[in-house]
Amino acid sequence: MLLNIYKGFEKSFFEKLDGTPLLDADIIRKKDVLEYSKQFRKQLEMAVISLGENDTVWATYEEYSIIKKRIDDAIGEDDLKVVIYRNNLYPDYYPIEFELSPDLAQEIIDTINGDRNSDQSDDCQKYLSVYNTLVEAEGTFYGSFYNYEFESEQNITVNDYYPQNLSAEDSHESGDLDLFLNEDIDTFLRDLERIRHISPKVISVKSTGGEAADRMLKSLQAYCLHYGIRLINYYERLPECAGLEEDLIEIAKKDIGIEGFQSFRKIKFYKNPDIDKEVIELSQSQIIQEIIMQAENSYDTSAGKSFRDIFITASTGAGKSVMFQIPAVYLAKKYHKLTIIIEPVKALMQDQ
Repeated sequence: MLLNIYKGFEKSFFEKLDGTPLLDADIIRKKDVLEYSKQFRKQLEMAVISLGENDTVWATYEEYSIIKKRIDDAIGEDDLKVVIYRNNLYPDYYPIEFELSPDLAQEIIDTINGDRNSDQSDDCQKYLSVYNTLVEAEGTFYGSFYNYEFESEQNITVNDYYPQNLSAEDSHESGDLDLFLNEDIDTFLRDLERIRHISPKVISVKSTGGEAADRMLKSLQAYCLHYGIRLINYYERLPECAGLEEDLIEIAKKDIGIEGFQSFRKIKFYKNPDIDKEVIELSQSQIIQEIIMQAENSYDTSAGKSFRDIFITASTGAGKSVMFQIPAVYLAKKYHKLTIIIEPVKALMQDQ
């Protein structure tokens, strides 16, 4: 006899699932743990006891959670084979598809955080008998299970349901959506909601690594492969325009009057400081051109161009002054724009 258990799947998945359920009931009843009762648990236990030697059935992970002891007994006594298929489109946090009132959601969160000393409501107890977390992301609640299969002394097979053999390719082009993966599951769940909302064709990703970030990346790989989304490792390449660089050199020589100036320096920067200490060299000209480009994009928001802030750290003597003096003069001459420099070092205020 074989029991296939599906973990973290949505109602739409079960509505299309072939095979015989362990207990013939509406999908809504199988998923909504707030509707679980002693009678429902007994019906599930009796269904396990009644399995024949050649039977193959399926159940939701929610159902498994409330009869796990009966299933463990059947594995040991009746040679029941159990395979759990995990919905690896999610990183062990799955959408809650039954309704949680604001008061109940707050009670659950307070109880999990240890901020509630009063008796728990029946609904709170039912929820926490199956789920051990509750997180809200963009109006959607997510919960994670207790993962009883890893605590069981019985032999239970666990498989990821969706293929995830998708490697992110290196690219200098940006995606429709840029993601940064770290140890923050809340942020990733919000990113998943954004993906579902905007349906991007290309997602660029960076990751800090680590157990949680790796789990999120595997989930993202499976998600992108399943929905036909291209996944790239985005490595930004700053602009280089030879013609503009000549104009910038002229500003350095004639407008600012830097004595003996011939060309821009190369400066060492961390390539991905959030991830590792790999160092690359960038020209002052590339950084100046990037500053100019972002400023130009910001001047006409009606054109729909996006722009961003630029934050640079460099050691003393690396030539940071040139990187704000030259774009300030360029933008003043071409666009009649004013640049404000805030300089906290008295010696540099006097010098510049």
